[in-house]
Amino acid sequence: MKKSTVLTLLSCFLFFHLSAQNTENLIAKKWLVVYQYELDDLPKSALATVDEIYQLAEKGHLNKQRIKALIYQAKFANTLEENAQLAIINRFKNELKQLKSPEKNILESYLAELYLSYYQQNRWRINSRSRTEEKVDPDDFRTWDNETLLVEVKKHFQNTLQPKSLLQKAPIADYHLLVDPQPNSSIYQPTLYDMLAHKVLKFYADDATQMEAAKDKHPVSDTAYFRTFLATKILGSTVFSPKEASLLIFQELLSFHIEQKQIAATIVLQIEILKYLQSHTQIAG
Repeated sequence: MKKSTVLTLLSCFLFFHLSAQNTENLIAKKWLVVYQYELDDLPKSALATVDEIYQLAEKGHLNKQRIKALIYQAKFANTLEENAQLAIINRFKNELKQLKSPEKNILESYLAELYLSYYQQNRWRINSRSRTEEKVDPDDFRTWDNETLLVEVKKHFQNTLQPKSLLQKAPIADYHLLVDPQPNSSIYQPTLYDMLAHKVLKFYADDATQMEAAKDKHPVSDTAYFRTFLATKILGSTVFSPKEASLLIFQELLSFHIEQKQIAATIVLQIEILKYLQSHTQIAG
């Protein structure tokens, strides 16, 4: 390769690197402006600045900043516009088509939480609707009954856990821009898979139990879960069971951390599993 060609390629690399760095610095300054507007209770000004950040992030292919901007756009739009949920969710669904994992998984987790938040805020009204075999309006979740809405939430949460191997290789420290880091999270939940899996587990433990197919009142009764948790085979039901789904995720997490020799994460997870079993089991005698 000629020396002039090498110099040209090097110059191009430096140009794009510096350009990206300048964009990130500009975005960082704009976020400070957004935070100040938020403190001053100026959501309209904050939203306008977030829109600028989104455009910069999209142009610069900075997907983490782009997703963060989307989250804040949704936050301020909800404040400024009545009944903004439908437009926000449609926006998230369109954005998902343009993203790849693992960023896509994070955004889909937020989408699941948007649906779930709407359900939680309007639970009394949604639960009073008669169940329908098909969606009244497939494009407007505000017309759905509780079963349809929770099935949609479940679908998106479950989507967030694939591809598992990629998510398990993604350090959570690389995504603190998009998730609220908990104390020592890099030690106890070191990967993006850990964080997303725990969000799914929370849904299974709380709102998923309201699903008609999930109203299984039978506790876990096999003592093998206490003695040989990983070796205990979960056969699975013909209908969705939050308990079985939770146990499968716990097994996946525990197996992964043991394999990776992540001692602290393994110990904390074993304590979580023991607490879960104690609250969901009923052993005769």
